[in-house]
Amino acid sequence: MNKSLFFISFIFIIATTTLAQSPWVMKKNGIYAQFTFNSIPEYHTLFNGNGVTFETSRLVKDRTLQVYAEYGITDKLTMIASVPYKLIELNTLNPLYIGPTKNIPEATKVNAPGNIQLSLKYKILQQKWVSALQIRLE
Repeated sequence: MNKSLFFISFIFIIATTTLAQSPWVMKKNGIYAQFTFNSIPEYHTLFNGNGVTFETSRLVKDRTLQVYAEYGITDKLTMIASVPYKLIELNTLNPLYIGPTKNIPEATKVNAPGNIQLSLKYKILQQKWVSALQIRLE
């Protein structure tokens, strides 16, 4: 009983999120790749979880280039990588901003890697039901 309780507690502690998604893995040496571009047009308002809005001091543009790839290491094990690259611009002053003006940043561009995700997906079962286990580092 104590071992089972410890194991279940351990799983809940390390598994901060549980996701359901595709259980299929790539065949050995199989590859899938995708390139995406996302753009959030110029904005000046941020929202928090309580419905409160905040004005930014400058207008912001946020673009992301991303490469997503899956590679079949074996017929049961797939490696997955998602590598985003962020292109963020702080442009003209926001005419609606009424906060402190002492530390308003200069207009600038910031280009940097985003949150890189690396995963391994292992096929557990492929009969009437298909299931797999995936571990992800971010």
